Amino acid sequence: MFVVMKNPLLQHMAMIIRSLRLIFWGMLICIIDITLTVQSGRQGFRFDIINDVIGMIMITAGVVALRRLEVHTRYHRALTLVRDIGLVGCVYAVLEHFFYPPPDFMRVIASILGLLNLLAILIFTFSMGWLCRAAGLARSEGHWRVNCQLWIFFHLIPLGLHYMVSILGVAGHSWRSNFEWGGIVLLMIAILCVPLIHLFISTSRMDQEAKEL
Repeated sequence: MFVVMKNPLLQHMAMIIRSLRLIFWGMLICIIDITLTVQSGRQGFRFDIINDVIGMIMITAGVVALRRLEVHTRYHRALTLVRDIGLVGCVYAVLEHFFYPPPDFMRVIASILGLLNLLAILIFTFSMGWLCRAAGLARSEGHWRVNCQLWIFFHLIPLGLHYMVSILGVAGHSWRSNFEWGGIVLLMIAILCVPLIHLFISTSRMDQEAKEL
């Protein structure tokens, strides 16, 4: 009589799915930016009604939980980098409330951090593919590969160019400040949410495939 041993990573699937859902909602909070601004002269305070600080904390907490899984060294190092970028993002999200309008150096820092966030997202999706492979979830690994491609097409290419232009000083203002309440922002939010929605679907399929094993 043979006993089929389940992959030990599957025993943590409930925690994995919970962490991925936490990351999804955190990303959604960061994408949807509704702000209340109080300004006196050249100084002011800006408060996110849907707060980026909360979103960044949720994302970082989810990454920290996933990082504890014993997959392999490359996975651990990758999520360590993603965690560190998330922690920097949390600090910046707090500081961003106290600078309005933002001085030039804050715009440069924001652009550099934006590039790092894009890098972190790509590393994260690669890591989820490695996790699926280690857990024996072949279909889910393919879904995360597609998700990575969507982040590259919808985020890395357009936003990466935007951040590079901002760093080089070609653009004086970000599109967010110019069109914060316009229809263009609503369209941009819809476009930016495409890979995020796919992330949610990939998480659900990952959960379903694990239950079939």
